[in-house]
Amino acid sequence: MRFNPFNTVLGLTIVVANLGCVGRHFVDDPPAKAIRIIVAFQDRDGLPMKGWPFGAWVRREYGRSELVGYAKSDEAGVATIMATVRPDDRILFVGLSLWQDINGDHDHETSSKHRELVSAFYESNAWPTKSRRPEWQFDLMKPGATDRREIKIDGLPAIHIVGALATESGRTPQSRARMFARTGGSACKPDKNGRFKLTGVPMGEPNELFAVSIPLVANEVLTPDRTAAKVDVGIMKPAAMTSPAPFAVRLEGLAEFKLKQFQAGHDEGLVTGTTLISKNGSSILTYLTIDDRAVDQSIRGSNPLAPPGSYYVLPGLFSGTEIHYKVLDAARAGIALSNIPVIEVSEKEVRDITVNAGAVAEAVRAIP
Repeated sequence: MRFNPFNTVLGLTIVVANLGCVGRHFVDDPPAKAIRIIVAFQDRDGLPMKGWPFGAWVRREYGRSELVGYAKSDEAGVATIMATVRPDDRILFVGLSLWQDINGDHDHETSSKHRELVSAFYESNAWPTKSRRPEWQFDLMKPGATDRREIKIDGLPAIHIVGALATESGRTPQSRARMFARTGGSACKPDKNGRFKLTGVPMGEPNELFAVSIPLVANEVLTPDRTAAKVDVGIMKPAAMTSPAPFAVRLEGLAEFKLKQFQAGHDEGLVTGTTLISKNGSSILTYLTIDDRAVDQSIRGSNPLAPPGSYYVLPGLFSGTEIHYKVLDAARAGIALSNIPVIEVSEKEVRDITVNAGAVAEAVRAIP
């Protein structure tokens, strides 16, 4: 059974209650509302998880994220967060507070300790969500959004995925990459020998392993029978670029797109970049974007390179977001996506395309 990553998190019971107005900070400020959020956290064996830090956030002007409540789970695995929100706050996010201390300040020591907790949990459990950043949200504008509610989810059995990443030749270890599984689990970077270990991957489910080393993306499809126990994928390597040709992509409306995505709780585009997916879904390439243009990171300011062919053009670095997965799945299924911009990379000339990031994202979400 799978759950929506924005309203579920492992082993949690979430209760939200509206406690009404609690006064004003300034004369012109709207009255604030206090919301009590009760998080009951347990592992897949039903044991309480003590000492886990949870926070509540809202996103306000210019996409700025503000911590409005914080608590750690007690002996019973229960964290009671008192969050103060404004009437114009739309979405309340609740999740593990991996980067902030009890005062809401960014603290690297605290972050390190919290991530150690997550790593320890991943050794024997999987998040019951496709998100690798456990977080869920409440729309405060909906009627009854702050009434009492409960959500209970149990942790899932987990497996490990291990292997080694190499460069295109298959002979040289690749350590400069980001590894993640499509369905849950931890993300990691390979060590200096290219070895990697992903933990917390749901057991017995179809999955896909990705290795992103800009601009190349390697992948390994995992069938349910392969995820029934620990998986060793051996040596992974991206496909070599054959006769790469330069091209040019400009993303317009990028600032507005990023702001809207941030406010709405989507993470597409938050890591600025451009992704190309071949029209048959066999190839994924991803590039940094500087000054609204995709670039070759090895030569600052130069046009990026790709093997000749037809590619869908999408905003954001390839990092496991909905818009990339939907286009990838449709392309692999042979579905023509007439509303998604396409660039034809050619050895004969430098093809140039300008796309609106927000319009592309909306077109992708409209895909059935």
